[in-house]
Amino acid sequence: MPNRRFKRFLKSSEEHLRFYVLYLSHLNDDKVNNDFRNISLYDVKELQHNFIELVALHIDCHVDQLESGELLRHEEDDLNDLLNELIETDKSYLITQEHTDWLQSDREVYFLISMLKIMRVSRICLPQLRNESQSMGELFWPQLNDKYNQEKAQKRKREAEEEVLNRLRKKYGGLHSHEASESNGLYSELELIPLSKSFFDEDFFNKKVEEILQKDKQDKEKKFLERLESKPLTRTLEALNSICNLCPTSEGKTAIMVINHLHLNCFTKQISLATAQNLLYTIRNLFIKANTKVPLLTWDMLRTNNKNLINLTYNRLEAQYAISRLFLPSQDTVIQKKCIVSTLDLLSVTTNNFDHRVKLLKDKFSADKRDSKDYSLELNDKQWEMLVDLAGGDTKSKVNRTLNKILKDAYKNRFHEK
Repeated sequence: MPNRRFKRFLKSSEEHLRFYVLYLSHLNDDKVNNDFRNISLYDVKELQHNFIELVALHIDCHVDQLESGELLRHEEDDLNDLLNELIETDKSYLITQEHTDWLQSDREVYFLISMLKIMRVSRICLPQLRNESQSMGELFWPQLNDKYNQEKAQKRKREAEEEVLNRLRKKYGGLHSHEASESNGLYSELELIPLSKSFFDEDFFNKKVEEILQKDKQDKEKKFLERLESKPLTRTLEALNSICNLCPTSEGKTAIMVINHLHLNCFTKQISLATAQNLLYTIRNLFIKANTKVPLLTWDMLRTNNKNLINLTYNRLEAQYAISRLFLPSQDTVIQKKCIVSTLDLLSVTTNNFDHRVKLLKDKFSADKRDSKDYSLELNDKQWEMLVDLAGGDTKSKVNRTLNKILKDAYKNRFHEK
């Protein structure tokens, strides 16, 4: 009976097999399999193989005995107890599909990983503070380098220059000068003329101004750190530490890695199943909101396949928002485009002036487009269907070969007719 039951477990879904292997690795303190990254990469056969080995290890029998069903009485009892434990663990800790089914494409996965990172850095646990997503953005994103903030910085620089000038005047006094006019036949008494900026060495003066501006920056950073440190680091946020080392641009199956990591934290009682599922549910709802604010099919900035334009926008986002904190730098424009979309998704739900930020990016993109060579073609649905029919398929290689042939034939015919 236990042997037939064991075989039924072996035929479980990939999701359940992965959960069982993770749990058994945790029980057996298996450092290799306990790595949530490794287990996420296993296919069904590898999961079945690991499941067999871990069960055999747990009930202290040989693998071939377990597979053949030739177990001693106490081994059968241990196997039965272990399978019962797996069922109970499944009920207590398995994150249900309704909380993970929304992770269908790279866009959702990029958003999930990035939002978890932003939560950890800003120390704001969204499931507990659902209305704090914009506060989270204030703590995470650098100050926007728009016209308003540039003018504000210039004003502060002028104030710093005036402050330096007043200090130097106080230290060095002024210049004495005789008035040219007479009063009652006598020259007027000596007057003290305040020193102007041009009186001082330019490099010396600018250095003093920069010292003030640097102190402003340090004070701002100090207040920022004090604000962060004043926020308690909850158990849920602590549980995200390892997830923050993940990057969807360089690792496959990162969504499964996140789920595995959350399961491990449930096993160790770092977080509860309800907390893990609430976390995914909250981020899913934010993604739904972002999905309505960032339309992939209508913004030229997101529709373009021009590598130069994609690269310029990607670099602009790095310069303004330091997105390498979320995604490892990449020269691959396919990955760059995914990072662009994800950054806009994140900004749409973590800032209160998203429309303004997008306008700045769109204006820059339009300027880039005017200055950039773009050889892409826009086809309507009918034209595309005709091209696919001629190509015998819609793969890039087939379409390119067909276009090349059409152009060559048309070019030859043009000169042949002459």
